[in-house]
Amino acid sequence: MKTFGLILAVSIVAWAQASRPPRPVVASTRIQAVATINGANFKPGTPIVLKLTVKNVSSQAMKLGDSDPENDFECTVTDAAGKELPRTDWGNRLLRHEYSLLSARSQLLDPGQQFQAEIDLGHIYRIEQAGTYYARAVDSTIFSNSVNGVDVTSVEESKRPIEKAFSNPVQFVVVP
Repeated sequence: MKTFGLILAVSIVAWAQASRPPRPVVASTRIQAVATINGANFKPGTPIVLKLTVKNVSSQAMKLGDSDPENDFECTVTDAAGKELPRTDWGNRLLRHEYSLLSARSQLLDPGQQFQAEIDLGHIYRIEQAGTYYARAVDSTIFSNSVNGVDVTSVEESKRPIEKAFSNPVQFVVVP
């Protein structure tokens, strides 16, 4: 009978989670992400490093994830037609969240404070053909349940939108 009760409880929790509507995603008005790439033309196989400057533009301290740039930011590289490039094996693992973090940290960003991160796009995408490409990053580690850097958890947290900071798109060219 205990086994049946456990199975029933797990089934109810799974049903409740599956029937819950997905949380909407909103663009952050509190965190600004600005992307740049040093250089405009690259040969296939050379490192193409996306540099991000993330700044707290709000009047309150914000808590952000700080484990590894490739895990903290979702990068997308598309061709001139808007088609996403093929990912590397590691890029596919990132997409499916099939990795393990050795350290999951967070950092407190005071108003006006900023930090920089660098991501080698060739580590995530197979950028092998000559052409014009566009890269963009999204900071998906904004903890919306923090107020002045203090964690606030409530029943309503699961109903809040997911806040993300979208960077500007950056163009680069791969030449033969």
